[in-house]
Amino acid sequence: MGELRRLGRRRPVRTHTVSALPEETAVLERAMGADPRTVRVLLTAADVTVAERPAGRGRGSELEREVRKGLRTARLPEERTPADAVRVAADGGTVVDIAREVVAATGRAAGG
Repeated sequence: MGELRRLGRRRPVRTHTVSALPEETAVLERAMGADPRTVRVLLTAADVTVAERPAGRGRGSELEREVRKGLRTARLPEERTPADAVRVAADGGTVVDIAREVVAATGRAAGG
């Protein structure tokens, strides 16, 4: 327990499609030890945005399959992430704008 803290990591950020889920957040909390302050941030997107993403990866029935998979995958975190998580809409935003919003949600200063 507390391996990250022992290694001098004080403010790790874990990014993954399901990292805001309770069981995934618990992994980071165990690695930090000593009751860390955890901020869950879930990136969200409208179905139309989720459906646009696989367009460059598939065609025809393959594309339809990728779109369905993307929509299912996108719904899982939204359905299972606790209500106290901060939701940040990723629709149409630049990576920099979304990152700023995520940093603001954590209460950290940008660059700090």
